[in-house]
Amino acid sequence: MPDLRHQAIITAAKEAANAEADAAAALSREEEEERYPWPAKAWNSPPPKLAPLRYPVLLTPGGPISSASKLQKLAETESLPEAIETSQVDDDDSNREIKKVTICNVSHNELKKMMEKAELSHGMEENVTVVFNGAMRFAWAVKALKEGVTLGDEDEDEERSLAT
Repeated sequence: MPDLRHQAIITAAKEAANAEADAAAALSREEEEERYPWPAKAWNSPPPKLAPLRYPVLLTPGGPISSASKLQKLAETESLPEAIETSQVDDDDSNREIKKVTICNVSHNELKKMMEKAELSHGMEENVTVVFNGAMRFAWAVKALKEGVTLGDEDEDEERSLAT
């Protein structure tokens, strides 16, 4: 007897599932689209294009990267990056200090090239927070060039030695 009851329950469950499937198939296209919160056009269209990620790099006077032209050589950019004057914010609550700094922004690939040729520190390590594209972001800073890397600024060194 238990086997007959068990089979009856299974049969009833299958019939209920089939009835639900038949009811869903009977819905018109409009009714089907109304069941979902987004129209079919939204699901079938490609995602919106996102702006490429850009990273702020701090130009440090007297440091290895003191100008946009040196950054261009290090990152191997096609064009001279725009030097942007912005604010560096010390986020310590006790004394919030704001000073002007110069940054350039680079793409992800350019940042990777810089990492191959130089030792970089991220703003989290140095607490270098800058205003970048209207938001507060940690900036990258070039600490030193790796051994054997030169930026071709020997001419500048010769000019300095001749001037003294």
